[in-house]
Amino acid sequence: MKKKYNLTTSQFRVLFEFDNKGNIVFTNKNIIWGHLKLNQEIDFNRLQKALNYCFKKNDSMRTKLYREDDKFYQYFEDYQEMNFDIVDVKTEDDVKNLLNEVINKPLEMFNSFLFQLVIYRYKNNHGGVIIKLNHVMGDGYTLGLILYEVLGYYSGKIKYIFPFSYKRYIKKEEEYPYSRKSSEDKMFWEDIFEKGVPDIAYIPSKKKKFSYSKANKLAFDIDDDIVKKVKNFCNKNGVSNSTFYMSVFSLYVNKRTGLTNFFLSTANRNRMKLREMLTAGMMTKTAYFVVNVKNEPFVDFTKEMRLFLKSCYEHMNYIYNYNKEIFKKYHDDRTVPSKVFLSYQNLDIKTDKMNIKFDIEGDNNVGTYGFDVIPIHVFEYKGKVKIIYDYLSEQYTKGEINDINNSVIKIIKEVSEDNNILINDIKI
Repeated sequence: MKKKYNLTTSQFRVLFEFDNKGNIVFTNKNIIWGHLKLNQEIDFNRLQKALNYCFKKNDSMRTKLYREDDKFYQYFEDYQEMNFDIVDVKTEDDVKNLLNEVINKPLEMFNSFLFQLVIYRYKNNHGGVIIKLNHVMGDGYTLGLILYEVLGYYSGKIKYIFPFSYKRYIKKEEEYPYSRKSSEDKMFWEDIFEKGVPDIAYIPSKKKKFSYSKANKLAFDIDDDIVKKVKNFCNKNGVSNSTFYMSVFSLYVNKRTGLTNFFLSTANRNRMKLREMLTAGMMTKTAYFVVNVKNEPFVDFTKEMRLFLKSCYEHMNYIYNYNKEIFKKYHDDRTVPSKVFLSYQNLDIKTDKMNIKFDIEGDNNVGTYGFDVIPIHVFEYKGKVKIIYDYLSEQYTKGEINDINNSVIKIIKEVSEDNNILINDIKI
């Protein structure tokens, strides 16, 4: 038996969901997927070598789970050259069917690789790669890193990247509770809580009883003209696109609920240093940040949001690991700090003039991760922006999700056209 390692907190949390009766159960459904389409003639032998390069370099791609005495552990297989399946296709519909087949095929969870990868090929030798990962072995950043390395090695632009091991991250996680950093993070959050425990953000619904396991997904494209105005706002005022959208959704919660001091949650890639940037594996954590809304110009609100997001990110590990304990200390029995989750992902890959014609797409499985939340994902790719809502289908109707998105777009239009509009003057 290989050396066993504990699961990190991030890994452990994606292995469970609520069933129809509200019980927490083990799941194999929490997956993410990516589709790399190469719009040129492909050397499929070289593509196989590029994929093998990534699996050799990144030990997390060789993660396997096993159970022992009702506990979960992981181990890492030694690298052996892999021969990936190549499926011949004729039309784009064939590719769509293949993608759906890969996404919906269950993964064996124990003593087996936690991914599925298929290469497809047209008659003209164009084609692509479809890859699915169980979330326990990788996050969205991991998918981006893999695709970047595949493109880089295939093009000859990347010759060698030092293989940073996911085992280093496991060790870092195990040392955190006893570290000076943990004490500093604890002091940061206790200081915030002493001033008043922030409320829990939520989006109102007419339904009071609903299943936590039945979810749906709706996606909306933002008009190109609006996207341009948003980018102009961000460039002019020195805020990131992600901060802008966080600010907009924060105001939506404020307008719908009347809350002025509340928690929102977001996905954070949790990679601070270069070696972590070059490490594949499940490292993403939910970061919780506090929103304070008062009547001020929107541009000032975004700048304050930027600073507080930065502070909360720096100290996020403590509240992520110990949120139940810290809320209990202040006599608050909530299970999660926030019921609204946002993520912003720029899917553009920096190709460093690799001279490869390609397109990519990717997403997660339909689901709200077992909680009464609405995960909202803002995806940006090649200048296009899409907002995707995962929601509990018995709690919200499609009409309600449409109304939410219409109100959000209305706020985006207002604030991008008038940067100095006062918060109280923004209507939904």
